[in-house]
Amino acid sequence: MDRRTFFTALTGAGLGLGGALGLGAGALQAQSNRQERIGERYPVRVRDGGGAVLLHQMLVTDGTRALVLDWPSGGLLFPEDRVDLSGVPGVGGVFRTPFRRRWVEARPLAPVSMIGQIGLLMARLPDLSGLSGRGVTLGVEDVSWDLSGALRPGNPPMMPRIAARDVGAMRLGADGRVLVHLPQMYALT
Repeated sequence: MDRRTFFTALTGAGLGLGGALGLGAGALQAQSNRQERIGERYPVRVRDGGGAVLLHQMLVTDGTRALVLDWPSGGLLFPEDRVDLSGVPGVGGVFRTPFRRRWVEARPLAPVSMIGQIGLLMARLPDLSGLSGRGVTLGVEDVSWDLSGALRPGNPPMMPRIAARDVGAMRLGADGRVLVHLPQMYALT
């Protein structure tokens, strides 16, 4: 049984249980809509204050060199508001480790800022060594996106004369992925 078939069966069982417990049709429909997108490519849209922001690029710099990542087509979307079954003997390998657990176990790197007008996340580190070629996972609220591509050397995007504001932090996960958490944002999925 492949992962998608397993999650589809698990979702169906959950929806059946929800119906048996008397959950409203609206709640079941919202859950069903989100389940259809698990592991599918989806734009990285967040709510910042009163407006929506489409994030599509990241800049990590040490002041002289830069690593960039562009994900114009979004990233793979995963729900994170779930029980961690990744450590269960025998079946744990089938389940994705939740972002919150990966975040707690990760090594802190830097604060993250955002210029929402151009969809840019930025981080400034004292040393970029070891980050080139690493994939990035972005966690917002109860979802995460595995962003397309990997950090690579490049030129910073044209920076407007707009102040960036702090929105989160960056860590290096035990699995080698760069983790970015934006606790001040709300996911628009």
